[in-house]
Amino acid sequence: MGIKNFSFESIETYLQKSKYYIPDYQREYSWSKETEVDDFWKDLQTIILEKDREEHFLGQVVLNENDGKKYIIDGQQRTTTMIILLAVLRDFFMSCMRSLIFQMLKISMKI
Repeated sequence: MGIKNFSFESIETYLQKSKYYIPDYQREYSWSKETEVDDFWKDLQTIILEKDREEHFLGQVVLNENDGKKYIIDGQQRTTTMIILLAVLRDFFMSCMRSLIFQMLKISMKI
């Protein structure tokens, strides 16, 4: 089987494009904080510190489409870690927004 499609995509495009599945034969999530997650975090810090950088290659993802489902063959650990990070950021910002709205309501009620 050869490569059918090759492209570079943003994380946003990749995650919104489809629902992905992990084949049963793939290993469970196994990144440890001391090794892979630390490398991933340092990579993200580098991206943020280099403010003039517009793009960064986070690694390859290999997909296989079977029975109308897209399976992640390679890159499931990176994908899972990115989704966890985005969920944490979402929850953090939602909490900040709720706190800000609450503070604004308290101030407006005192007026």
